[in-house]
Amino acid sequence: MKIKKAPLIRNEESVIASFINLFLNFHGTLTEGIIEEINQERKNRFRDFIKRIPVKVAIFDVRMRDIAASEIFLKSIGRTNDMPKRWRALCVRALKGESLKCDKDWFEHTDGHIELLRWEMAPWYKDTGNVEGVIVFFETLPNREEK
Repeated sequence: MKIKKAPLIRNEESVIASFINLFLNFHGTLTEGIIEEINQERKNRFRDFIKRIPVKVAIFDVRMRDIAASEIFLKSIGRTNDMPKRWRALCVRALKGESLKCDKDWFEHTDGHIELLRWEMAPWYKDTGNVEGVIVFFETLPNREEK
């Protein structure tokens, strides 16, 4: 597994970059300060939007509490606490402002089956410039390989 610092998200051709930019734009239109101040209807709309996205994506806050996750993410990876310790440690780096990615990594499911993945994680920010949380994106790679 080779972990790289990801460049700033500016490449419009990247599916992941496009999704993260979409999330940041969508989130920016919904927030008036911090997410706790959004009315319940907007929170539900935002979570429903993320839940229905047909990719493995999760968003959590600075305390690593789940804010939203796609159904596909929950079925495959589980909750943030279900992620391997090595991924949670990388999320801590993202909470410090790093954008990270890995083009080939593995995830061992509880049944022992190994899934080959590509992933990216990046911090997202409050209007004040402080890190608000992390967004993680996983893509299943077509060729199944052993770790």
